[in-house]
Amino acid sequence: MLFFKILVNSLDVVTPSLATVALVRAFGTIKGWNLPEVELLVGVSGASLGLGMLFGGAFDSFLFDGIYHNGEFEASLLRPFSAALLIASSNVRSYRVGRILFGLVLVVYSLFFIHGRQLSVLAVLPLSLACGGICISLLFTIDASALIYLRQSNSATRSLPFAVADLGYYPTSLFPAVARTIAIFVLGIGSTAYLPISYALGKGINFGIGSLLIGPVVTLMIFVVCRMFWRSSVESYRKRGAI
Repeated sequence: MLFFKILVNSLDVVTPSLATVALVRAFGTIKGWNLPEVELLVGVSGASLGLGMLFGGAFDSFLFDGIYHNGEFEASLLRPFSAALLIASSNVRSYRVGRILFGLVLVVYSLFFIHGRQLSVLAVLPLSLACGGICISLLFTIDASALIYLRQSNSATRSLPFAVADLGYYPTSLFPAVARTIAIFVLGIGSTAYLPISYALGKGINFGIGSLLIGPVVTLMIFVVCRMFWRSSVESYRKRGAI
């Protein structure tokens, strides 16, 4: 059963990787990126998302909504530990490694076909994966903080095609999930994976050595915002007399 869950969890990486193969086979390259290079990005992105979900999955709005309403969040505030760390550690699910495993398999496979530049790419991969995982975990936590502060979930908007329609349910969809999705792909993946890897491969947008620093800087900034927002949301919860 666990193997099946891991396999299903990996489909978020398997599906886009197969779609990428189809696109590159049809057009040859994508903006000058060949198949191994694009698959490397897909693999790093998938593994980063997997790390973010493994350690911060409890704060995904769909899951945290249940934690918030079943009393687990309130109980965590009564413990002499960090509520965020307690919630995160108690909701680590082994099946979430599916994204990480398949993402890393895709990365290793891609590196065999990126001739002459493996060493430069290998040098940026650990930082990209670490910053990506941390950044995505923090973005999930900001999302959970908004739920606590506004007392409503953004689960009404779960996918891009229905974003405009769901906004019609304002204020129920006050902070739609589409905003978090864009943040994850632009900040969590763009700054921590695309920019450093494109710099290492000499492709795409290139800010020089700054491409390697953008990811850590963005992650640090999001951490500061996340910490402030989480504390503010917990304080507002306490002031409402919930506990």
